[in-house]
Amino acid sequence: MAALGRELRHLQPLVQMGTRLEKYEQELAETRELIDSDDAEMAQEATAEAARLEASIETLLEEIKPALIPHDPLDDRPAIVEIRDIAVETVHRAQATARAALPRSA
Repeated sequence: MAALGRELRHLQPLVQMGTRLEKYEQELAETRELIDSDDAEMAQEATAEAARLEASIETLLEEIKPALIPHDPLDDRPAIVEIRDIAVETVHRAQATARAALPRSA
């Protein structure tokens, strides 16, 4: 059940974007019908609206592309990440080497 919940959580944004895409495409089809109307002012507004909808569709398609990449189930697993500061490590090694090179007092 938990796996299905995770799968649903990963797919919901894609479904929402698909729904928005269908809505935009439907609005664009309706707007294109208005472009052919006899009213010049209505046709001009419809042309501007069509351009806005086409830009919105393009933007949405660019958002959808990465969402179509299958989810890696290993991404949900916990991980331990060790972050080291290489400069500090190098200084500590150099100090240890310098100490080792010093003559030992008896």
